[in-house]
Amino acid sequence: ILSIYNKRTTKTISAISNLIHELNLDIPQNKPMGFYSPIPSPPIPMPLEKSQTTVNWYHAKNGKIYQIIARIYYTDFFQNDTILNYIDWVQPQIINDGSNDMRHTFDGDIFANTLANKIKNTNSSLIARRLSHVELFFTVGSEDLYTYMAVNEPFEGIVQERPIFTNINNGIGLFSCRYNSSHSMPFPSSTREGVSIDLDSLHFVYP
Repeated sequence: ILSIYNKRTTKTISAISNLIHELNLDIPQNKPMGFYSPIPSPPIPMPLEKSQTTVNWYHAKNGKIYQIIARIYYTDFFQNDTILNYIDWVQPQIINDGSNDMRHTFDGDIFANTLANKIKNTNSSLIARRLSHVELFFTVGSEDLYTYMAVNEPFEGIVQERPIFTNINNGIGLFSCRYNSSHSMPFPSSTREGVSIDLDSLHFVYP
């Protein structure tokens, strides 16, 4: 609840936002984030066969819009140093359609392309690079936040009149909430090996 009294105008500005309840993930504790089918024995056929990983969760009460950022960690090895780095793989927004069971599928081809496009190979002293793990960051927004974002999306046509959305009494703006949660997942050996083959130019190695 928000309540502000303006002494100059003698008006009270107020707003109410329902809090988003806890987000319950339906992901087994040791479930891996796999993107490659088992690597066959040499000679290895190219291109390597990719796979997908689906994560499940339960709809959080008062939540409407969901987004996942997959933070992919990898370790860089130098002659006298070891550095843990990461890149963020942002997933498309997911709108709840009223169902309780929710899911999102991560695609292997997009995973490999994301690594190739976001990881640079500019340090000449780099000896080797290995995948570490992935951490999923879940963000849940309320229905008011979803409506506000939808109203303020960029225009695609000629008409430039934008409707005004506000949920504040005696004011203009947004009073809302978000909920954040995270979950770590390991990479299976097949994905580590597959990346070392597909992205050997970036010095990925296996094991």
